[in-house]
Amino acid sequence: MHSSGRGGGRSRKLGNIKLNINELVDGVANGAFVIAGAIQVPILIPMAFIILWRSLKNITEVELSENDAGVIWAMWVYRDRSKNIIPNTGLLQIINEHFKKYERAPITQKDLESSLDNLVKIKSIKKSKTSADNWWLCEYIRVRYK
Repeated sequence: MHSSGRGGGRSRKLGNIKLNINELVDGVANGAFVIAGAIQVPILIPMAFIILWRSLKNITEVELSENDAGVIWAMWVYRDRSKNIIPNTGLLQIINEHFKKYERAPITQKDLESSLDNLVKIKSIKKSKTSADNWWLCEYIRVRYK
């Protein structure tokens, strides 16, 4: 994702497979045909592995909206680095200040709650075990530079 969240982002981890069950079924079916073809012509086995690897990579990926990407990036930037947590109190203000820095429109409390719900669903964040008012960031965030 970009540091502003523009263009959205992607979450790539094995936990996303259950969210993409249809893609998993398609990937397994395609993989079966690829393997069957490679068995017939052994020289194609390396290509079969490449196709299977790309298929696995695709089914572990979930797209994030611009708001979701911007929210999780702001949470990552302003988190307590020693514990990977950020307080829920004042989070909207932190995120809107971050958005302002990148000339993005501010979001509402409802927008924030929607993004937080989406990020919880894909297991990118969860409530902290030590404090119910904190969010724990469960995955590493990386900015894409162009």
